[in-house]
Amino acid sequence: MARNPRSFTMKSKKMISEGKKNVVGDLSKVNFMNSSGLGTLIIAVTSLRNAGGDFKICGASERIESILMVTKLITVFDHHRTLDSAVESYNK
Repeated sequence: MARNPRSFTMKSKKMISEGKKNVVGDLSKVNFMNSSGLGTLIIAVTSLRNAGGDFKICGASERIESILMVTKLITVFDHHRTLDSAVESYNK
């Protein structure tokens, strides 16, 4: 994922315009997330689902997973431990 939330939002909109509607956000290198980062994830999942696709996340650390649980956003995202698992879930 992009370091800059605005950059990621622009990338997700570009993917939609290119017909790429099933996306995985790999959070394995994310050490910190604030409200801007959470907002970016929400924009991505909403935009992709509205376009007929989906946005799944993978590799969240315990810290990031804890933030997602406290905010109840863990129920919004299809979360996978690994990138391979997240990608494979689109084939089911």
